[in-house]
Amino acid sequence: MAERVGNPVPRAIKDQLERGETPLVYELVTPAKDDGSPDDGSSAAELADALRASAQHELLLTKHRIVVVRTDRRSKDKAIVASIPLDEVVAIEAVGSGTERGRLRFGFRDGSSANVVMGLLFPRPGRRLLAAYEAATPGRRR
Repeated sequence: MAERVGNPVPRAIKDQLERGETPLVYELVTPAKDDGSPDDGSSAAELADALRASAQHELLLTKHRIVVVRTDRRSKDKAIVASIPLDEVVAIEAVGSGTERGRLRFGFRDGSSANVVMGLLFPRPGRRLLAAYEAATPGRRR
């Protein structure tokens, strides 16, 4: 089993995970300047829409799904606002450059894709997510 990397996962979020679901990566995520313009109703639109709200977000990767966690800036309460089964993800690739060196493109089974940023000038959080994704889904391309 892969070992979790990244930031510690808050208890409030751990308690919402399914039995036996292990967090692999938990990192700050922001919308990219170009989110990829995903079609409404697509998996990519679900990811992009969850990040558009004015709040701080973290991306949690488990062996089963990708979860977007929103933090209320005033109360610091955390809540899951999107959950996408990992089976829906066909590829994650690094596409960063310039001030968005940690930009990643998520490709989904429905043909949609969305860009997110995990690390602006330092792409290390994005690299951790890519490594964990590859370990959780051996044989898939990233």
